[in-house]
Amino acid sequence: MPNRLLFTGAIVATLLGTPVALACAFHTYLPERTVVDRLLETDQVVLARPAEGDPFRFAPVEIIVDGGRDVEIAQLVDSTTRRRLAIAPDETVVFAHDAETGGWARLGYMDESFAPVVEAVIEGRSRWQSGYDPARLALFAGLQHNPDLRQLVLRELDQAPYAQLRGIEMTIPVEELLDGLWSPQGYAYQPISVLLLGLSREDRARAEIRGFIDRVESWDRAQNLGPYATALVEIDGVDGVLRLEAALLSDPTQPLDKLEQVVEALAIHHGIGSDELRARIEAALSGLVEMRPEAAAAVARQLGTRQDWSQAKVLEAMMARSEFTSPAVLLPVASYVAMARQAGNVGQ
Repeated sequence: MPNRLLFTGAIVATLLGTPVALACAFHTYLPERTVVDRLLETDQVVLARPAEGDPFRFAPVEIIVDGGRDVEIAQLVDSTTRRRLAIAPDETVVFAHDAETGGWARLGYMDESFAPVVEAVIEGRSRWQSGYDPARLALFAGLQHNPDLRQLVLRELDQAPYAQLRGIEMTIPVEELLDGLWSPQGYAYQPISVLLLGLSREDRARAEIRGFIDRVESWDRAQNLGPYATALVEIDGVDGVLRLEAALLSDPTQPLDKLEQVVEALAIHHGIGSDELRARIEAALSGLVEMRPEAAAAVARQLGTRQDWSQAKVLEAMMARSEFTSPAVLLPVASYVAMARQAGNVGQ
């Protein structure tokens, strides 16, 4: 039986994925790639202005990453850009070659705010292409004060591993983050905005975060519960975990997909928290699976992805008692326990 379990675990390990270092997978509506991602992925970047004799057509004026191909930009110069460029002869528009479409993606207007960003990314390409470089976070953390780059800054901060995000000095005004949370323009940036509110540790932020957790208790669905739960633990510590337990984890009527957002938040903090916080999180998660064995799949997924074996002993004992009757629960749990055994960290 043990060999069979290890074999099953090896097969199902891909369901858990490999360890990740994301701020969290909390953003839903934003496109996956940022402007910086596009600059890092492409093999050709050009600066363009309206062509001589044809103000509606873009023509390259400088190639800053040379992919060796001819540049034919099909996009027309819109009236706003045309007027801006007419009075700013030194400014340009940056385009990157899109390998998927074969065309050219417009990345931004090269004014005094955006040009230094493009230059810094191009300079860091060789380092940043191989993984998330702390210099990338440092660049955009230092641009929080610039309202012209606010959306790009929020997107980039959202790319950072949460442990690194916690280390920045948060300078975006809390009032501005609060004002944008529920606005049509700001809602897409709600996850990272909420995480930053948690890092601010300000009373106004705490009131918003606690209020959301109180409201969401009665909702069947809860978009962005994950970042709110993460921010609650960040701003309230052990008391935040206790609040999540009382409001959500101890309620057997809560939908499992909703609870998994809370489990993810706790898994994130378990990897970076104090001994006291880690102990409380372990108790909360073991209490959840013992009360609702079907929630063990979520716990296995979220901890397994992070190579966190703190619940392996609990889940192994539950497997021995045949408490998991559904393959949808048993398979991820078996994989988690098997990988914990292979790592030699069962129960640690």
